[in-house]
Amino acid sequence: DRAKEKTVAIMCAEAVPWRCHRSLIADALLVRHISVKDIMSATSTKPHTLTSFASVDGQRVWYPPTNLEGQP
Repeated sequence: DRAKEKTVAIMCAEAVPWRCHRSLIADALLVRHISVKDIMSATSTKPHTLTSFASVDGQRVWYPPTNLEGQP
């Protein structure tokens, strides 16, 4: 709810959003029509785009399962 009304920043130690949980959160916000910008550096942002392998059903985002070694 706060993201609809205020500017919110989510950060972690990963330099790029697609290597951490930020991409999952950004996808969830995006399908709820909330603008998301990926922070690329101290001076650069870019609009978030939905993760290429994500599937959307209404406001639900899901990702295909990965095969774990030894699993069918």
